[in-house]
Amino acid sequence: MRDPLPEDEDQRLAILLRPAAEPVADDGFSVAVMHRVARRAWRRRLVLATAGAAGLAVAIQPAWHIASMLGQELAHLGGRWPELAWVLESPLAIAAGLLLIAGPGLLQWLEE
Repeated sequence: MRDPLPEDEDQRLAILLRPAAEPVADDGFSVAVMHRVARRAWRRRLVLATAGAAGLAVAIQPAWHIASMLGQELAHLGGRWPELAWVLESPLAIAAGLLLIAGPGLLQWLEE
């Protein structure tokens, strides 16, 4: 006896589910729901954009202050470079730096 269903699983499922795939008459219900969802999505995007702009306005002054202070500290640290040159001469510091650079790659390699 021959099986009327094809070997391909996708085709077999398409044949079996074809009767259940016919649209159900809903008298415009799905269209109304889609309009309501679209309106709420637009409102949500507008509220999120407004909140982001307000947060940016509040955070801009402290962020600018931190950036300028960081720049001053980096300039100060650059002036003290000869005092900090011993770090590059230490084999322990070089090994720690290499471990920090290569550590994530090694961990990923070990996980595989």
